[in-house]
Amino acid sequence: MKHLSAIALIVTLLMICADTPWAQVTIEASDFNWEPGITTTSSSVDEIRVNAGNAGANQHWDFSAIQTYDEGVVHWDYAAGHTGADSFPDANRCRHGTPDPEGGRFLDYYEFDDEHIRILGSVIDFGEPDTAIIVQHDADNPLFTFPLNFGDEWVVGITTEFMGRVSTDYSLLRVDAWGTITDVAGTFDCLRIQEIDCDIDTLEDGFVHYEIYNYIYAWIAPDFGMVVSIRSNDIDGNPDFEWGDFARCTGFGENNVNSQDQPPIPINSQLNPAFPNPFNAQTQLEFNVAQPGIVTITVYDINGKMVSCVVNGYFLNGNYFALFNADHLCSGIYYARFTSGGIDQTRTLLLNR
Repeated sequence: MKHLSAIALIVTLLMICADTPWAQVTIEASDFNWEPGITTTSSSVDEIRVNAGNAGANQHWDFSAIQTYDEGVVHWDYAAGHTGADSFPDANRCRHGTPDPEGGRFLDYYEFDDEHIRILGSVIDFGEPDTAIIVQHDADNPLFTFPLNFGDEWVVGITTEFMGRVSTDYSLLRVDAWGTITDVAGTFDCLRIQEIDCDIDTLEDGFVHYEIYNYIYAWIAPDFGMVVSIRSNDIDGNPDFEWGDFARCTGFGENNVNSQDQPPIPINSQLNPAFPNPFNAQTQLEFNVAQPGIVTITVYDINGKMVSCVVNGYFLNGNYFALFNADHLCSGIYYARFTSGGIDQTRTLLLNR
């Protein structure tokens, strides 16, 4: 999955306004408006002349004269209920486009909390039963660690397993500039994020070799999100590239998240009955989170010994699924214990081989 872009996965980043003009912006996790129901509209054009401008403080960029044509809509929803969601039990958000006329679409699954955002994987949905392709990602580092400030630098390495092939793509990111940007949507205070997509190899003598295949810049504005992004042509190792692909955000809206495939926000935190139960080897544990916080699901045998920690992490309010794999266990009675905030609940499981 070459050319996987960290910035391309965050087109709905929103931030609170700076208190004074030219104030540098600090980005917190709460500045990301990835709430279920948000839609982002955008337009783009490929292979045009672009000018990324300069790094540093107090810059100004004007892209308002560039004409774009290709329109697109991105939807943010709960992960639960979408194609392939059970393959990503820790996901609490799903990003997807509008299905094509045949019902196919591409979906990305994310996990985020107060300190991090991670991409867990993707699904290629062809619109037919049992035809979806699951693409697992293993992120060496989160896409973002908060708070994020001007001058921050980090590396994201994403290992992808797709159709039996395993590959790792790296992105070197830095917040390299701030100032104002003018585009068709208006003029905004902003941060500029530079991303360098590359292969990284450590040679036998210990020398680290970087093979850069493109540069990306994204301008992020308070109260708006990503105003503009530009990407260099493939295999262009020049940060001041003159030709590239251009995309802009043109607006935000809301869609109905309480549709058939999007369950409503739960009223109570709870662990629902396992399905199937009794089960042979694997069963699915569905749980609801009413208040954001740490959730754990642990499984114990009849003697009170813990045999598996199925879930242990931070979850936003929503509906989730986790898979309990009991391949290593003998037939018998087990207990799944769910804790979230002040909730402590136990469900009985029957493993029958």
